[in-house]
Amino acid sequence: MVEWVEALLKLQELDVSAAKLEARLAAIPVQEAETRKMYQAETDACAAAKKSVQEVELTIRKLEGEINTLKGQKENFQSKTSLIKNNDEYRAALLQIEQCDRAISVDEDKQIIAMDELETAKKILAEKDAKLKEAQKHAEGMFADLEAEKADCKKKLETLAAKRPELATAVEPAILKRYDRLRTARNNNPTKPCFVSVDDGCCGRCHLSVTSQEANDTLKGKVVLCNSCGALLYSTK
Repeated sequence: MVEWVEALLKLQELDVSAAKLEARLAAIPVQEAETRKMYQAETDACAAAKKSVQEVELTIRKLEGEINTLKGQKENFQSKTSLIKNNDEYRAALLQIEQCDRAISVDEDKQIIAMDELETAKKILAEKDAKLKEAQKHAEGMFADLEAEKADCKKKLETLAAKRPELATAVEPAILKRYDRLRTARNNNPTKPCFVSVDDGCCGRCHLSVTSQEANDTLKGKVVLCNSCGALLYSTK
């Protein structure tokens, strides 16, 4: 293997490693956003469960108030019956007492149903609260891990950036210029090599055949580009 090929391979190895670190750094904010979204979903679910409990409790308090009001009206009618002398008025008072009893019975039935609903709502709230606490613990751990990974990636990138100039100077300027242009091209994936070997007469990047002349030129250490994908080629022989 010719000298410039070995030098460029070392440089490319560094560049690919750096590109993968940068890609990982770019993905971390997405993971953080997904974690926040998941935690917010559990927070919203817990808040909804809490609201349901409050609504049922409010219904029970309203029914309790209505029942107390009806009992007060009933007692009022009962206290007046002893003073009524007219039969029609007495029957009317008894009818009103009966209506109060029916209304109280209806509200008490509603109250029993609401109490059952409250018990169910409280169980759901307890479940949602437990899930929220679990989600909070998970989110805190995830954020801590991502923050540590972010710091590690940045530190490694700094180390690679410091090493690159020395490796770059070992590559011929004209070849380095062509490599850098290829590496930073819009259609190139920086996490994948753009300087690849010719394997069994095929380009190591697009896997399409190269001409015999191109294969021979790589054996001679000449600078050769793949006609199909534009990759920079070299021979391992």
